Amino acid sequence: MSRISIHASRRAVRNALSTFATISVVALLTLTVSTGYAASLPLRPDTERQVDRVTTHEVCDALAADPIHYFRHVDVYVRDGVATLSGFVWEPQEIYRARELTARVPGVVRVLDQMELEVW
Repeated sequence: MSRISIHASRRAVRNALSTFATISVVALLTLTVSTGYAASLPLRPDTERQVDRVTTHEVCDALAADPIHYFRHVDVYVRDGVATLSGFVWEPQEIYRARELTARVPGVVRVLDQMELEVW
């Protein structure tokens, strides 16, 4: 191996280590900041969380009770009365129906649709 290629190899290793160190520091800072942020969020009272859990179950029950459409691949998350529907369905009308059924559930003040249309 020539003297030039040895220096080039050492330089490449040094650059790689420097890049790795930079990535590690950025990842550590990101983890620290995100953990600190999550830890500083105010806790919600148990009553609010319980109301959201009950509303979530009622939305799931309403979707499962539909005799025509299959909503087993739709996930429901409720926070402060805002119901978020995610997952997938196979027909466009199922998106509209899921939104309609969800909006009818007592306690739901808004419906966010993040469902995807699965194409065969």
